[in-house]
Amino acid sequence: MFYDVAADGQVSNIRIETQFGPQEFAENSVKAMTSMRFEPATENGKPIDYHGTGVSQTYEKSSRRIVLTDYLAALSLETAGNQGAALTALDKVLLSTDGNIYSHFMAAYSEAIIYSKMKDFDRALYYIRIAIMDDGRFLASDTFLQALHLQFAAATASGQHAEALRVYETLKKANAPTGEETKIAATLETNVSGTNPVGVRGWIHDDAFGGAWRHELFRRKFEFFKINGKLDHFELYCDGRSMTSAINETSAWIVPPSWNDCTIYVLGDSNTTFQFFEQ
Repeated sequence: MFYDVAADGQVSNIRIETQFGPQEFAENSVKAMTSMRFEPATENGKPIDYHGTGVSQTYEKSSRRIVLTDYLAALSLETAGNQGAALTALDKVLLSTDGNIYSHFMAAYSEAIIYSKMKDFDRALYYIRIAIMDDGRFLASDTFLQALHLQFAAATASGQHAEALRVYETLKKANAPTGEETKIAATLETNVSGTNPVGVRGWIHDDAFGGAWRHELFRRKFEFFKINGKLDHFELYCDGRSMTSAINETSAWIVPPSWNDCTIYVLGDSNTTFQFFEQ
């Protein structure tokens, strides 16, 4: 399938290049693509029309057709302005045991887009991380690139400076960062390399490890404050080494000098929020 993406992100001129199977599969593919919105290509920092983007789609019969129908229904709800219902429907697709892998990760990507529009960047980041799992191998290449732009924006807004800079480096390798992203990355570099304490808002999606709050450290000392809910413990992983600890608001933790590339996972009750400080 090939299609064009206009400067406003709308899809047009959708055409099926090669088709195997019933005509209804092709029709559903076109319908799904019509509902999509993309971050447009840019030239000299300005959005431009892009022609000839390609993607392959695979659909199967039985219950997997129901998953596709649910996904399309969710997109229609979002288009109609019913974001809450759309998110519920997309969660159903994401958690379904039916459907192909592509539908699950596209559901996560669509949820990330909706939460980003709602300015809920914590949740947007949570879902975009799911969507690009395994280096985005479950997404079409152009969708993966747009997902990286979204991850950069969400990570920046959520205070995940180290993650945002890592994503920016990936965009640079693809010659894809915008001028604005380059300016933001320069500011983040200054923040990370500075000495002033940096605070980040933490949020727990659910009480499973997959719902843990994840943060890539860029300092050696960290603390927790203003816990609203219940935090259970954190797990710190640093270049093959690890540490687990209970959490309270009266302690500070220091990462050993020989530990590098550290990521912390914070577990607790669903929807618990807190302030996390590095210095």
